[in-house]
Amino acid sequence: MVFKCANMVGIALGIGALALHAITLPLEWYPESDMGKAMKAMGTLHVQAQILPIVTVCLLAIAVLGLLYDIKADNILLRLVCIFLYLASSGVILYSGGWFIYEMVRYAAQDESIDFGSIKDNIKEELGSLSNIQNLNTTSFGAWWNDATGFDWSNLNLRPGPFVAICAGVVDLMVCMAYACMSCCGICS
Repeated sequence: MVFKCANMVGIALGIGALALHAITLPLEWYPESDMGKAMKAMGTLHVQAQILPIVTVCLLAIAVLGLLYDIKADNILLRLVCIFLYLASSGVILYSGGWFIYEMVRYAAQDESIDFGSIKDNIKEELGSLSNIQNLNTTSFGAWWNDATGFDWSNLNLRPGPFVAICAGVVDLMVCMAYACMSCCGICS
């Protein structure tokens, strides 16, 4: 049995990505506010907060097991399936974290969309000019961001779960690209 460099690196990176996904499972996703407690009790966004992270752990576990088997089998089709599993895991967890954050912001903002037709022309000109950005409070990035967006983001009380999930999705993409380059292009043989 010959140990291939690409498989070993892919397995090591896959185990690291798997560990990061496993970290997302016990993390809290819902805000500590009354809205977050009610949403958790009703099961709102349960799929994004609980089920999809478990699916991604399963996809990554299958990919790592496939790479372990590929050490012996040396099959390009199996490597391509593992690359696809890394991509699928990344897509699922990025959707999960992103959609969860989007929905939290939407609920917190009470879905108040801006009707640009009702904005007066002089305000549109001010929004379009860079002088408006210079008049913002620049004491801290958080204050600047609140002034720029017109929304108090501290009221959301978001927990780390969806943000760690998004980071895990980015790591999955990096692992996928690194393994794809090493195994298919022969960078590490």
